[in-house]
Amino acid sequence: MVKEVSLIGELQSIAGAGLAEEGPACTAFAVDGLTPRAVVRPSTYQGVAEVLRYGNTNRLTVISWGAGSMMQTGNRPSKYDIALSVAGLTGIVEYEPADLTVTCRAGEPLVALQEQLRRSRQMLPSGPFASREATVGGIVATAGASASRHAYGTPRDFTIGMQVVTADGRITRTGGKVVKNVAGYDLCKLYTGSRGTLGVIVELTFKLAPQPRHEQREALAFDDAATACAFARELERQGMSVKAFTLLNRAATGLPRGGYVLAVDLAGTQAAVNRCWETLSTLAGAAQQLSEAEAERYAGAEAELQTAASVTLECEITVLPSDLPVLIERLGETLEPGIVAYPTIGLARAFWTAGDAEAILTDLTAAFRKIGGSMLVRRCPPSLKSRIDVFGEVPPSFPLMQRLKREFDPNGTLSPGRFVGRL
Repeated sequence: MVKEVSLIGELQSIAGAGLAEEGPACTAFAVDGLTPRAVVRPSTYQGVAEVLRYGNTNRLTVISWGAGSMMQTGNRPSKYDIALSVAGLTGIVEYEPADLTVTCRAGEPLVALQEQLRRSRQMLPSGPFASREATVGGIVATAGASASRHAYGTPRDFTIGMQVVTADGRITRTGGKVVKNVAGYDLCKLYTGSRGTLGVIVELTFKLAPQPRHEQREALAFDDAATACAFARELERQGMSVKAFTLLNRAATGLPRGGYVLAVDLAGTQAAVNRCWETLSTLAGAAQQLSEAEAERYAGAEAELQTAASVTLECEITVLPSDLPVLIERLGETLEPGIVAYPTIGLARAFWTAGDAEAILTDLTAAFRKIGGSMLVRRCPPSLKSRIDVFGEVPPSFPLMQRLKREFDPNGTLSPGRFVGRL
């Protein structure tokens, strides 16, 4: 065990006197009620490597942080000594507009990166997210996906290169800076979604997408989820220029009429968007088309729910898109949460502000198991988190995941207990 005085002294000698702190500064980096002994904010990749090397050698555990906007999701850490913030690793390293690629440091906020890319009419095909502080490293580490996944996919699809610091302090590179990388193992996909349990991401290379020349948001009110989902799938089948579909229930929107709102984000050339709007209007049938102001308000309801302090339980459930209406109706009939769903993806997020969280989870698990799929508990009371695995039952691939953890982090230095099966 490293004494408290020597721990902070060592970290200050590694990162600098102003970049390692103890005491009150640690409170802001608490995870599920556990507060670290020290917080360190390295400003270089080598600084990150030295902190991890020191922690690994002295059997100290390290949890990496970006903006912290996604830290509520994950199992409770089994031990927590050092909070390693990469928020100081910001900025673009290399940008090639002609190649549609960009390399940036992991602490770069997504909003700031998008602003830079917009000047060349390009964008990172991700977001927006509820938190404007969300960093690109955090988004990749948690495999964060938004409604735009309908058109662009997930971080696994557009992340083509990384620099990652391993638990023993080695700075490694995987992938590359061009779209076609065919040599060796694609470790980018392994690190994406690993939540800092296999290494600390310090740099990322992405393939980009052109910025749509015109965007327009429409919203329609439906009486039931099945009709709304069928409408979204029909627009998808016809190849409409749609960036995202977002379905919200009455509890999420406070809608005075109709049971559900389907927000449709159109994107493309002006002519393509106009054609989509005409098709949408023709197919709408009995659905009530809402005003532009209503469309904007309802489309922002997801961000409000994700950041609301009143939410005590939040679950993310993934099923086949064809089974999503059944799941939504089941949730609405018995559990009455606010629901935000993506009809063409097969994903629903449910939010509760009251009720017995454990009893709700029991009913919810029974409901989605009849349909099939998977569930992630994104937020819940700390007392409940200590008794459950927020990722649900371990998958058949769990023995392989254990072997990978032992290979990449044999001493359990990185985010111990946070991942599937408390890895």
